[in-house]
Amino acid sequence: MSHTDYENIDRFYALAANASLISDPAEIFRQARPLLLGMIPADYFLIFFNDKLRECLSASFAYNILPLPTIEEVTIPYQDLLISDLLISRQTVSRQDHIDPLVLDVSQELFVPLITPEEVPGALYFARMTEEPFSAEEIALAEFCAYLLVAPMERAHWEERSQRSHEILNTFREKYLAILDALPYPAVVIDPAEDRLEEVNRAFLEWTGYDRRQIFMCRFSDLCRTPLAFRQTAAWPSGPEKAQVADAKGALHEVQAFHSWLTSREPEKRIVTFVSDWRPARGEEPQPDAELLIRTLAHDLKAPLQSLKGYATLLWEEQGYHLPAGAVTYLERISANIEKMEHLIADLLDLSRLNGGEVPFQEADSFEILKNALDSLAGLIEKRPVNMIIDSTLPRITCNSVQMTQVFTNLISNALKFTHGVEIPSVEVGCTAVEDDYEFYVKDNGVGIAPADLEHIFDLFYSRDADEKNRSTGVGLTIVRRIIEAHHGRIWAESTPGKGTVIRFTLPQLLSRQVTFAGE
Repeated sequence: MSHTDYENIDRFYALAANASLISDPAEIFRQARPLLLGMIPADYFLIFFNDKLRECLSASFAYNILPLPTIEEVTIPYQDLLISDLLISRQTVSRQDHIDPLVLDVSQELFVPLITPEEVPGALYFARMTEEPFSAEEIALAEFCAYLLVAPMERAHWEERSQRSHEILNTFREKYLAILDALPYPAVVIDPAEDRLEEVNRAFLEWTGYDRRQIFMCRFSDLCRTPLAFRQTAAWPSGPEKAQVADAKGALHEVQAFHSWLTSREPEKRIVTFVSDWRPARGEEPQPDAELLIRTLAHDLKAPLQSLKGYATLLWEEQGYHLPAGAVTYLERISANIEKMEHLIADLLDLSRLNGGEVPFQEADSFEILKNALDSLAGLIEKRPVNMIIDSTLPRITCNSVQMTQVFTNLISNALKFTHGVEIPSVEVGCTAVEDDYEFYVKDNGVGIAPADLEHIFDLFYSRDADEKNRSTGVGLTIVRRIIEAHHGRIWAESTPGKGTVIRFTLPQLLSRQVTFAGE
């Protein structure tokens, strides 16, 4: 080697050793290019990245001077025979007068893989238009330089993957904000420990009369007047909490505030939604905007949620093996909360439809209705042995069969859920005649309900689950109550903690002729 070659090697070694001081990986490769060509003369030189996402080796214009100014990259697909030698065998490939050269009209080509113990992150490409082959000394020098370029190549890989992940996560945030804005109820995201608002939706701004500049100058405690326990990170209530929310004019609004955490790694961050009791009073007309609420949930909320679910699946499938452990945890929480949101939307749609006007009633066999409910729960019941006790003398009733099937489905699934830790779970369904009513009951031997919770279990969004990961939507029993009330009945719960729960409801033996019968 000449004196110039040794100087170039020293300069190249110094460049690689100080690569961490250069902020832009592209600058490293720009400086490396003339040094490499000074040691290994070639008409074309390219640096390839191993793009696992697209399954190819890619030489982009960002790091290269491409053979033609009109192209943005040169690629070698994984199907090419070269890939076996470069990525699997990890061997340098030298070829002459190839029938299909990578660059048109070249005669001599040299491919040198960049090798780490775990993978081949890229490769160097040298090409000559002359017949002079690459010498053994030039090949050895190219392999040595490839070794020195491994660290900058891995860094460029990391920055590219990081940029892609940030782009996808920013898309997630946009979708998340779209979902928050699509909620028909006022909602805020808060950090209770700092008493700080992180985000608010459009419904909250319209409800309170604040603009976005004003709202983030307020503390959460200035806006939401609740018991101290509701604002303490370690003492959040298990269900909705009565609260007063102050609007921009200082007026206070009585609401129910319910919450959900955002991620398992940041359990202090909460989303709080404020809901008034929008159920129409008995005897009054249903809410005029009930159908509008259904359309809002079905279109404005479900569409971005499905899009978010698609992005989460795409991120997991295409970038899962590149994500650090913390990001994987976030992705799992995103997927779990998407599933919870889907269940919540379905329950809210069911609840909204109950306010959609009169429903047809007809005489039906309550035993057949119960059988249909058990059939729909077969998958849940078959997961573990359950002692099902069914009264075979259940009466014929006047009802809407579809709605009553949902009543039994929700009550039995709730009983199964809270007998999960019982060695021999038991669920009993029966009925007795009490004066002019039939009194049905669903009884279990589960964990029971605390006295303080009994009066709340039928409230909208109330959940007594202690486990955040398995927390219910808090809508199922509200649906049951609405159906029973629409059938002119009553519903209540009796329970002894540790011994089980009985949920009872009544249905009139003879419904008034004022109700709507099927076919009338």
